[in-house]
Amino acid sequence: MNLFFEQYDIIIKARPLRFEGDENNIRYFLYFISRLNIT
Repeated sequence: MNLFFEQYDIIIKARPLRFEGDENNIRYFLYFISRLNIT
């Protein structure tokens, strides 16, 4: 689980526009999980 969250944190920080709102963070988090489930 730690590796999973580390990769998520890296992807969020690597985005050119980082949203500070909790709603946006949760939205990207769910999007990231859905991407992992697809692959």
